[in-house]
Formats: sequence, structure tokens, C-alpha cells
Amino acid sequence: AMPMMTGLQLIAAIRQDYPDLPVLLATGYVELPAGADQSLPRLSKPFSLEELAGAINAAMSVSRAENVTFLSQRLRQATRAQTSPGPGTSTDSA
Repeated sequence: AMPMMTGLQLIAAIRQDYPDLPVLLATGYVELPAGADQSLPRLSKPFSLEELAGAINAAMSVSRAENVTFLSQRLRQATRAQTSPGPGTSTDSA
């Protein structure tokens, strides 16, 4: 147990400042409390180093995939903005 806050409270505090930071909840509880994000990646205690490494790798892989998707979308938007004519611009040749 952590003094001053629970793991879920810590995750909530982290997500306020770093919403895209992957998190992993290591817990000895079988179920999360009502109202907790049930999709939160969890690792049940006790766990082995291999299980920890796998859980971290999985959390980081999801984060990387989301970042690649986000960056690809932004790149497409930026490319469209550069190639499309601006307001009041004619595409006809004189």
C-alpha cells in the first residue's frame, strides 16, 4: 500500500498532466472498485519478472501504435492543408 493515495488515485493524478502516458496497475485485488476504469492494464500480485516485462511491453506497444496513428493523421492533415488552395484562391489557369 502507498501512503496518502491508492494506485488508482495516482493514475488519475498522472493522467491529468500526462494523459498519453501508458500506465499499468499492479494490484493484489481481484476486482477494481466500482467506477474504476475496467480497461486499465492490470498486473495481479504476486507476479514474475517475465509477467512484468510482458505487461510493460504490451502497454508500451499500445501507446506506440496510438502515437503512430495520431502522427499519421496529423501528417495527412498537414499535407492536405499545404496542397489545397486557400480561400479566395483560384485553381484556374489564366
